Amino acid sequence: MSTDAIDTPVSPSPASSSPASPSLPRGRLSAKHRDLALRIIVPFLTVAMLIAAWWLYVVLSGVPPYILPSPAAVAAPSSRTGEHSLLPYG
Repeated sequence: MSTDAIDTPVSPSPASSSPASPSLPRGRLSAKHRDLALRIIVPFLTVAMLIAAWWLYVVLSGVPPYILPSPAAVAAPSSRTGEHSLLPYG
């Protein structure tokens, strides 16, 4: 029995020699960039969806503004409160 096959090192193929191929198809993001985009986009979309659901609930249910004000009423400065608002310099 010959041991030549066990003693000879196996060279890696050219396709598997680089961990990340630098030539990605146009329009495709690498996994690193895709993860970064998801970490940024998902929280913004979540907040936007929650505000939209809040606004829809207020508009469709007809709940009085003193019980649950709309997002626009919360963010807008009120003439009764004078200079006090959630938005600075508004």
